[in-house]
Amino acid sequence: MNKNDKLEKLGTAKLADALMELAQRNEKVGDYIDTLIASEDSLAGIYRDRIYDVEYCGDYISHRGSFDKAEDMNALLLDIVNKVKDIKECFDLIVAFIETDQKVYEACDDSSGVVGDVYHEACDYFAEYAAKLNEEEYCKEIFIRLVLKDDYGTRDPLTNKVTSFFSEKTLTDLVAYFLSCPKKSYDPAGSIATSIAWHLPDSNLYKKCCKRWCSGNMDLQVTKHHLYHDRVDEALTLLNTDSSHTLEKDELLRTIYEQKGDKKNLFTVLNRIFLRTPNAKLFKDALNAAPDKQKEDLLQEFTYKLMASKHGITEKILFMLETEQTSTAAKVVLGNIDEFDGGQYYSLLPLVDHLEGSYPLEASLLYRKLVLGNLEPAKSNYYQHGVRYLKALDDLSKEVNDWKWFPTHEEFKAELREVHGRKKSFWAKYDK
Repeated sequence: MNKNDKLEKLGTAKLADALMELAQRNEKVGDYIDTLIASEDSLAGIYRDRIYDVEYCGDYISHRGSFDKAEDMNALLLDIVNKVKDIKECFDLIVAFIETDQKVYEACDDSSGVVGDVYHEACDYFAEYAAKLNEEEYCKEIFIRLVLKDDYGTRDPLTNKVTSFFSEKTLTDLVAYFLSCPKKSYDPAGSIATSIAWHLPDSNLYKKCCKRWCSGNMDLQVTKHHLYHDRVDEALTLLNTDSSHTLEKDELLRTIYEQKGDKKNLFTVLNRIFLRTPNAKLFKDALNAAPDKQKEDLLQEFTYKLMASKHGITEKILFMLETEQTSTAAKVVLGNIDEFDGGQYYSLLPLVDHLEGSYPLEASLLYRKLVLGNLEPAKSNYYQHGVRYLKALDDLSKEVNDWKWFPTHEEFKAELREVHGRKKSFWAKYDK
């Protein structure tokens, strides 16, 4: 006989007594029993009381306590949507839940974002139940109230989901309403109008909103709007009125030419983008778009352009390594080692990873840069990284047969101890 069968055999009276005893010991059990035995008419009142308790939670909640707070709030939210059957009643409770955010944030350290996640989920339920309710005027007034008093940005998902519960006419009315609101130094109405207008097909309306809210090139903003609504030709016409070639404009042109299948113009744009943001993927895209007669020499051409550009040495080397020009990259490292900044570990480590298997000398020289870059600022909190580099260098140096014109590993370490010998914590970590 399983536990369920044994409990049934006890009878309802004993089970009821057990539940009441548990309810006295545990508040959550008591809450569960209250909702279990409540009538449909009284259920909403119970949940309103609990929403009030969420808002006025008493003592300040620490970062650690915020996880328990979020768990309780999420349980309450799920309880509401699972147990309140009347759509309008459930919708109103979700709204009341969302409106607790300001009081809760004032009394809670939500640096982890877990409480915010619960409010975002509540916004998802708002969208779901507003669509089910199908009373746009009623929902519109509540929507306006919620989004204009969003001090913490918790209610942003409401604006992002407007197309799921409002018709195009209601959305147009909302844009008009928000544009009629007085403009402030921080302009939430302008921001909301622009976000909603983005979803509407009227590009002139969107441009009007952008003029109020956005800075920068209006034509680029409207071009993006055209593309969002699949008006590729209108987007291209608008871009062609501007003779400049900013990176943002070229990225938009790239999108347009890809959609139109215009490889000739796409190749031209990718050339310009590459010179601003060189990387192997961009080269591959350009190779796919290039005329057949240019494909064979394209890597050499792009590499030459990159080496003649003002981009940093690490960016140039990484491109060569990612396009399987490892031997050329190794020669450039060897001839330009003084140009590398050991403090930029984030850009040197990928180079080392590529080189250490086949070019131990070049990788060792870069490791030396990393060690020096770690020691020179004299910040002991970061010495563990320098120790790791030096120990990796110890291992890698065994693979180097010819140090050419550079000091040997022993000579480098001797000089390192002479110059940085007073950094006791570094050497203590290294000598462990």
